[in-house]
Amino acid sequence: MTTEGIYIGRKNEIFKHGIKGIKKITGKYNTSKPLTEVKISCPCGLKWKWQDHASPMTEQGKEARTLTWITECTKIFRTHSLKMTQGGMEIKLETLTDMLPLLQATQNPPLDLGTRSLIYDIGPWKGENLLAGIETFFQKNAYHSFATCGNSECGKTGPIPMSTTAHNTTSEQPLPPEA
Repeated sequence: MTTEGIYIGRKNEIFKHGIKGIKKITGKYNTSKPLTEVKISCPCGLKWKWQDHASPMTEQGKEARTLTWITECTKIFRTHSLKMTQGGMEIKLETLTDMLPLLQATQNPPLDLGTRSLIYDIGPWKGENLLAGIETFFQKNAYHSFATCGNSECGKTGPIPMSTTAHNTTSEQPLPPEA
């Protein structure tokens, strides 16, 4: 077999693997059906555990201060849910592309909260989350099998893809008429 034949064989193998993966996450093996949802594990929220003896405040004072902080952090998000328990606090987003801004907004929590961790859900992802779910699939498959997080304190074995949307800051110009 020639080098060109080997190269074509490798390309075909990559293509077959990609098609097989798309069929798996969509649950669709008949290509004539439209793609309406995907099932793949995606980060969709954050959770914190309460710090032990972080401050001498009462339980109610600690929760009130944390609630004020998280309300300020999440005021820009369209839809989310907040749950406070004796163990800590959870925020779940309905829009996957809000994860990166949520991580950025919650970088400096009150002392009452410990380190944050991601909450995952498998979906099914539909509507505006469909594209983020598909992007997650392709991003995960694009990483080298031994990829690790760049943050030495993270302890995660691999990078976690997160989709975000770019907001168009310029108004769209109409296309000139064709001659």
